[in-house]
Amino acid sequence: MSELTVNNPELLDAYIDYTDKLQDISDYLELTNLLDNIRSPQLIGEDIITQDPRSLSIQRNLKKTLRSTTYLLLYNLIESTMTACIDAIYSTLKRLEIHHHAQQSTDYFIFHLRESIRKHVLKQYGSIFSNDGIAEISSNRLSVFNTIIDKGYDKKSLFNGNIDYALIREEAKKFGFNVRPLNPPNGLFDPEDILNIKTNRNILAHGAETFSECGNRLSIGEMSKKFTSTVNLLNAVFAAIDNYLISEAFYETA
Repeated sequence: MSELTVNNPELLDAYIDYTDKLQDISDYLELTNLLDNIRSPQLIGEDIITQDPRSLSIQRNLKKTLRSTTYLLLYNLIESTMTACIDAIYSTLKRLEIHHHAQQSTDYFIFHLRESIRKHVLKQYGSIFSNDGIAEISSNRLSVFNTIIDKGYDKKSLFNGNIDYALIREEAKKFGFNVRPLNPPNGLFDPEDILNIKTNRNILAHGAETFSECGNRLSIGEMSKKFTSTVNLLNAVFAAIDNYLISEAFYETA
């Protein structure tokens, strides 16, 4: 797994967390691949209390369950990483907004941003005038209009368990950056793989199939392909957002 150079500090935090999760999944896939290529695999060890020998045969259905669990791991990686990446954009804008108003500017930071971003943030901004939002503003004496970026955004409601490549592309369009494969052909990703991960994750989450049934339709080769597509897509996302933030492409052009 090749490493990227990420320069934006907020995005770098997201990237470090991403690489840790990536290693976890890589280790898991190595285990499932090993079990699938061993005849009658067994776990052998000692009881931690009695030190008596213990063993467990890895049956075929358990292998299928382990394979299908890959969908959950990959989906979680995609959604959590994309949430962290978009959060890095907002965190960067919030930092710049604070700096802007610290300079005692007479205008609002948000009006320096691209129109698509202004509309996107302002559309969400109305949520601060809920009963809870008004109570927070009043009790903490918050300066409402000087914290538009912070208050017009809810990290928890970004994707809501429904993310695929189409949604990632739609989110990127709101901010004005494009997600393109890195170093083709090695860095290519298949949008159908990402859609398939979401679909099967939802099948499992909603109990439409058992893990064993779902895993029966997933080979080791397909698991590897979906993992590669996921890594290539998210690497492309990091590269695109880092370039976007470092070049300050979120500002309105003259």
